[in-house]
Amino acid sequence: LPWKCLAPEALTFSKFSVASDIWAYGVTIWEIFSLGQVPYPGIQWSPDFVNQLEKSGLRLLKPNYATDTIYDIMSSCWNLEPKDRPGFNKLKTYFDQLMTAIAPGEYMELQMSSEVASQRISELTDTYTAV
Repeated sequence: LPWKCLAPEALTFSKFSVASDIWAYGVTIWEIFSLGQVPYPGIQWSPDFVNQLEKSGLRLLKPNYATDTIYDIMSSCWNLEPKDRPGFNKLKTYFDQLMTAIAPGEYMELQMSSEVASQRISELTDTYTAV
């Protein structure tokens, strides 16, 4: 397992949950906005790593390409208490709001009925077939 992505409770007690997935998701966001850098560079696995996460508050620093808002979102994924981490629905809401604010008119909510989706796919297929 990629231990640098695991939540403290997963590292300490092998306790995996949606909350530990949220922690890993925050690390994934960090990797994206750092353009693929390795999390916690130079740190080797040891029980002290978990201690640093739990007691010293060790967290990944804001990547160069993340805004303060994006870093706040990823940092919220790294709350020490699993119950204090946002759920995936909350994260989706954050990113929906962020994308709508950044690119109004270009960001489209993709949740639609299957009938509407089928109609849009049909329209796109007709457009590409005509070309």
